[in-house]
Amino acid sequence: MSPNKRTGSKLLRKRARSRLRITGLSDKVDRVVECQLQTHNSKMVTFKFDLDGDNPEDIATVMANNEFILPSEKEGFIHRMKDIIRRAEALMRREPLGPLETGDSSRLPYQSGAGMLSASQVSYTTWKKSYPPAN
Repeated sequence: MSPNKRTGSKLLRKRARSRLRITGLSDKVDRVVECQLQTHNSKMVTFKFDLDGDNPEDIATVMANNEFILPSEKEGFIHRMKDIIRRAEALMRREPLGPLETGDSSRLPYQSGAGMLSASQVSYTTWKKSYPPAN
């Protein structure tokens, strides 16, 4: 067998990794971002955080303590949360004139002034008591 040839087991090995995306933005009272996390074990968690009051490190700690992310994923999650924050701030600076272009061309609900974010996901984590899950 040549040293460059891969075995079948190496081709099938794929590390489970959580995925994170923005699902909503609001600046009604505070600048709030709603995100959805697909966990390492394929569960969906939706959470909201305040851009001005919450930091990625605290969010990552809560996610790890609740076993939504693995301890080995914590640093990567913090990095991805910082990217989410930069992206959310850029999107909030834009005038909501139609569908917002994101990497996957999906629409993000953006509400300025009136309106609130809603969620219908199975699991829900919140960082602020003033942002309860929608029923």
